[in-house]
Amino acid sequence: MNTVIACFDIKDSSKIEKNEEKIQCRRQLYDFVKQYSENSLNSITEDLLDTGDGFYLIYNTCDYGKIIKSFEKMQESSSNLQIRVRAALHLGSVESEETFDKKGYVGTGLDETARFVENSSLRNAINLNKSSNFIFGISDKLYSAVKNETWFDERNYICYTIKIKTFSGQFYLNKINLSELPEQDKLDSNGDKLKLTETFTQFLKQSDFVYKNKSDVTSDLETFFIYPELSVKDDDIKEPKKIKSELLLENFISSPQNLILYGAEQSGKTSLAKAFFKELFNSAVYLPVYIRFKENETGFIKNKLEKAISSQYETKSEILEKVIILDDFHKLNIKSQAKILEDIKAVPNTYSIIFVESEFQESIEREKLVTNFKHYSIRMLGHLKRNELIDKWIDFTNTENQNYAANDELQEFINKTLLNGVIPYAPFYILTLLAAKEDLLPMDTEITSKGYCYQALILLAMKQMKINSQSEINVIQNFFGYIAFEMYKNHQTDYSEDELEEIFNNFINKYNWDIEYKKVLTLLRNNNIFTKNTLDLYSFKGVYFYYYFVARYISNKLTDSYYYNIAKNMVEHLNEQDNGYIVIFLIHHTRSIILFDEVQLNAMLSYENEKEIAINKDDTKRIDESLKNLKEITLSAYDNSRENRNKASEIMDSQDVDDTNNPQAESFTNQDVNNEMLNMKKTLKTVEVLGQILKNHNGEIEKTKVEECLMNGMNAMKRLCSHLLSELDSCEKDFIDVLSSKLDERAEKETLSKAEKEQIIHQFISAISFTLMYATVIGCGNALSSKELVNIVKSIYEKENSPIDFCIYVYCSLWYKKQFPMNELKNNFYSYPITVQTIIRFIVKEYADMHQIDYKDKGKIAEVLGMKVSALKLDYSK
Repeated sequence: MNTVIACFDIKDSSKIEKNEEKIQCRRQLYDFVKQYSENSLNSITEDLLDTGDGFYLIYNTCDYGKIIKSFEKMQESSSNLQIRVRAALHLGSVESEETFDKKGYVGTGLDETARFVENSSLRNAINLNKSSNFIFGISDKLYSAVKNETWFDERNYICYTIKIKTFSGQFYLNKINLSELPEQDKLDSNGDKLKLTETFTQFLKQSDFVYKNKSDVTSDLETFFIYPELSVKDDDIKEPKKIKSELLLENFISSPQNLILYGAEQSGKTSLAKAFFKELFNSAVYLPVYIRFKENETGFIKNKLEKAISSQYETKSEILEKVIILDDFHKLNIKSQAKILEDIKAVPNTYSIIFVESEFQESIEREKLVTNFKHYSIRMLGHLKRNELIDKWIDFTNTENQNYAANDELQEFINKTLLNGVIPYAPFYILTLLAAKEDLLPMDTEITSKGYCYQALILLAMKQMKINSQSEINVIQNFFGYIAFEMYKNHQTDYSEDELEEIFNNFINKYNWDIEYKKVLTLLRNNNIFTKNTLDLYSFKGVYFYYYFVARYISNKLTDSYYYNIAKNMVEHLNEQDNGYIVIFLIHHTRSIILFDEVQLNAMLSYENEKEIAINKDDTKRIDESLKNLKEITLSAYDNSRENRNKASEIMDSQDVDDTNNPQAESFTNQDVNNEMLNMKKTLKTVEVLGQILKNHNGEIEKTKVEECLMNGMNAMKRLCSHLLSELDSCEKDFIDVLSSKLDERAEKETLSKAEKEQIIHQFISAISFTLMYATVIGCGNALSSKELVNIVKSIYEKENSPIDFCIYVYCSLWYKKQFPMNELKNNFYSYPITVQTIIRFIVKEYADMHQIDYKDKGKIAEVLGMKVSALKLDYSK
């Protein structure tokens, strides 16, 4: 019969010379085992097999949970033992046998259990963990029997492949209270070492994105691959948690479980699947098998599995647990999906990792198929991951990157081109844009516009639709534009098949396209731009496609007054999200600056009754007083620029909010507050559009016009700042009343005096005022300037002689030209109010923290700005 067998071995028992001491050690161990077993089991056999250095126990219960839990308690309480013991639990065959003088046991289970207790992972674990007196693990057969039980926590176990002479298998070491884990044993090379076929090895290196650098080296998957972050939905937490995909893989290797990973189009699902395969293979713990499905593929998984193993491995292994990686699983029909998962479930010692498109989770029936899987979603690349990808690009293309100049330029290019996430921050899209930017001719201003980069993304989607002729590409793009414009005009987001047929008929009546509607439907069902969703309605697959094609359609007709007025209306209502993004795409689609004056007028009318803030002495009187007690702003003597950049990216990632998942994000109950927010948003979006015009049409607009446009944008931001400061002043009494009561509530011992409370409140309001001024300076620089526009910013501050314009110039000079305006600071710095000096110090400190600046140069900067260069005191006693 099959039953649970335990084998115990007392460490260094063979070194004990006196039999009495050996017997005493075994008695202590038996009493310890029996104590914890009786607390959880009805009974254990009184028959044990003495092995000299330990003994066997054969349990007469099938309640595996109670047995394993008793061993876990023993390991947690091992400090009660005065000896050190290793143990193994196994589910094996054993039979009782009556001999002429005593009762005994026979069966292969005893020999197998002995092998498990002798394996190197268990021996190494007890050697590494000196404070643990009892360490145990369970065999693969017992693990398979309990892994799906609700009481069993597989996270407490790590898998090791063992091979002792001719015996081999998997052993799951319990990790409770272990401070150090032994390394995985690699399979030996005497014929058992696994080797991949050359064909499959090359497949693992293949990437959808291929680029050849100037040294004629062609990229592969490893060149630009980075592990993405994942979201995991936890029932106890409302919002999805983030986890590193490499950490998920590490956890899987130690505690395997079925996984399903969702990902949007071009999110890197196949790349991650290949990375998982390689790491699982290198672990020597599992036998990974990769299967990628085609649309509506059929066939038995057993046959596919055998074919995959024979094509991927030169040698086979029967001892390793299989991990089947199912890529593009969403392409199968639900009946095939159900059958495959059912068949895999019946295969012992086998796990599945499934990769599907995000739409898979919209189907309740499909989700029911994977209820016993752990669910994860591939996140778009955040700031830190985008920087990591850009670093790889710079290294591969050997781009000059003095003091992070290329990093900052490419980061801004990606963020602004992808419209801060409207187009997904997917690795493939980012690399495609970087390649487009690298290969375009600088003297051709038309194709260096971001419009060309957007066109590159659209053409890639067309290529996937297997559309090759330019004429067919043009007519299909025009058709998508026509659909998108009808959507905008009718305030719709999707169409039924009948509605789409009516639009198609209207289109072919207006434009020459010799094609049948049925063929169009076939085309639309199999593309990544405009397709049928799970509700059997046709819509754009991504909102950026919708914005792109509305803008494309209008841009070709701007000379028509009807379409011009529509575009003009969009400019006048930039506070509406759709209008804002469509106008930005519109600017990128055309070299024409026909809307230039409309956008400028929009900026000039923003808060037109407010005066532009200058941050002079009248504006900063109260803040100056508050800043006198500000802690000194210092520059670090060391170069921690790389670490500081990573920290800044991590902070931005933690603050990013996805408004598409929060439909109430812009909902306000108070109408005054609502109007206030809409006006602010309109101003900010107008300034952003002005910046897009200036950056996208550099060299095409007369210099005087550029300066006028730049000044109008800066003035709109200054008036917004002035307005917010006025609102803050008007609400000061309310602030004082509310904050005063809050201070009284929080006072633990003595109540603050009225003067003390007023001082704290005034400092708080001053801090808000300072933050608004600082944000205005940074906002102007980020939205409106570029490397080519820094000289225009300088000419504005020289003409206006305004402290805020000088701050903006300092910011732009540092970040866009990587130049410290030493002479201007020497001549002007101390003539400005303390508030302006503090803003400049903050700007300089942030720049210095993020760039490689020599210690001596930092000293020069600190001397000009009245700052200090600080160095951490080293503790030489350590």
